[in-house]
Amino acid sequence: MACVADVATFSLLAPGLAVPLGFHDNYNLSIFEGAPMKKILTTLISFVLFASVGFAQLGISNGIKGGLNLATFGGSDVDPDVKATTQFAMGGYLELRLPIGISIQPEVLYSVKGSKFVQSIVGVTYTNTQTITYVDIPVLLKYHLPVPILRPSIFVGPSFAVLVAANMHSEGAGSSSDTNNKDTFPTSDAGVVIGAGLTLPILLLDLNLDVRYDYGLSSLDKNGKANVYNRVVSILVSTTL
Repeated sequence: MACVADVATFSLLAPGLAVPLGFHDNYNLSIFEGAPMKKILTTLISFVLFASVGFAQLGISNGIKGGLNLATFGGSDVDPDVKATTQFAMGGYLELRLPIGISIQPEVLYSVKGSKFVQSIVGVTYTNTQTITYVDIPVLLKYHLPVPILRPSIFVGPSFAVLVAANMHSEGAGSSSDTNNKDTFPTSDAGVVIGAGLTLPILLLDLNLDVRYDYGLSSLDKNGKANVYNRVVSILVSTTL
C-alpha cells in the first residue's frame, strides 16, 4: 500500500545534517526477498558442512550459530529519539585451539543491524525501521577460563563487514512502505567486538551461549562527514559440529 507523497524523507541524524535515510512511496522492496540472501545463506551452509570434515583432522573445530541483534546507531550526530530494533544474525565459525587456554575464532555471519525512530510529518506520526544487512567477518581472540562444567570464555577482536542490503520500513496513517536505500550507505563497515560466553555439554552436543557488543568504527555516512555508527548487542547460541 502507498504511504505518503514522495517528498517525505526521513533522517536518523540530528537536525541540520543532510544524510537521507529515507523512503519514497513508489518502492515495495524487502531485504528478505530476492537472490542475494539465498545465495549468501547457501554459501555459508556449504562452507560449514564442508569444513566440518577437513578441519577436524587439523585440530580445528567448527560449528553454526545464530541469535538476536539488538541494534541501534550511535555517535554525536544521531538524533536522540533513535531507538534499538531487534534483528537477527546467523552463520558459522572455526576455532583454532592454542596453548594455555587461548584460541582464535574467525566467523562468517549474515547479520542485520539498524535502528528505529519515530517522526512526525504534517501532523502524522510515522514509525520507521532502518535495517542494514551485512556479511560480518569477526576474528576473535578467545581466552577459556579454567572453570569446569560451564567453561566460560572471554573474547575480543576486529570485525569487518560487507554491505548486502539496506531497507527503510515505514508505518503510519494506516499504511506502510518499504524502500531499498542501499545506495545511501558505504559498501563496508568495520568495528570491534568484545564479549563473553559459556559452553554447556548437553547430551552429545556442546551448546555455546555468548553475549557480545559490536562497536562500529566506520561512519554510516557515505561521505564520511557525519558521526553515525553501528552499535549492536548480540545474544548468540551455537553448537560445534
